[in-house]
Amino acid sequence: MTVDHLFAELIRRQDALTETDPCERVLAGALVYCEFGLAAPGHYQLHGIVSLSISRSNFPWPPLEPTVRAAVAGLLATSKTINNERGDVARPTPRASWS
Repeated sequence: MTVDHLFAELIRRQDALTETDPCERVLAGALVYCEFGLAAPGHYQLHGIVSLSISRSNFPWPPLEPTVRAAVAGLLATSKTINNERGDVARPTPRASWS
């Protein structure tokens, strides 16, 4: 499979996301991105979580989803509100777990 086909598949998966809440959509997109990269390690050498998991596959990494949740929660924690269809809505405190 070519790189163009791989990225087309990634885009298709991201376009198929059904989450409407902005925070949940970011989380779902991040999970798709990481799961996709881990499924195609030879073609998809990414920075961060994916490239470390690929290059250090024998390391006892925590499970992917809680790791991505923690990373996304940290990124989203820099803003106190999210502007969406309902107006400015206070974002709940992220509950990330590494266990």
